[in-house]
Amino acid sequence: MPAGESDADVDADADADPWVDTGKRLEDLEPDLDEGRQIHDSTCVEGCHFRDGLLQTRSPVLSDAQLHRRIEEGTGRMPAIETLDHQDVVDVIGFLRVEYPP
Repeated sequence: MPAGESDADVDADADADPWVDTGKRLEDLEPDLDEGRQIHDSTCVEGCHFRDGLLQTRSPVLSDAQLHRRIEEGTGRMPAIETLDHQDVVDVIGFLRVEYPP
């Protein structure tokens, strides 16, 4: 997240389509749930979220666009995950929707 930007700033812009600049929209990409699980387990859980439980409580209440923005740009203490491409992010979000339903 850029310096001086808060979670509220990120959330205020959360409904903007995060893939406009790529010519693809979220709904154009199909998630690979096995790949999403692998990324979730190796990057999200191993990296940080095994300690805090936020994936279980926060991901069900965030929109796909909000999750996308948080993964790619970071928020609060969570750094941006720059190693993931758009398909990887879609895979993770798809897995989160199955693993932690609303």
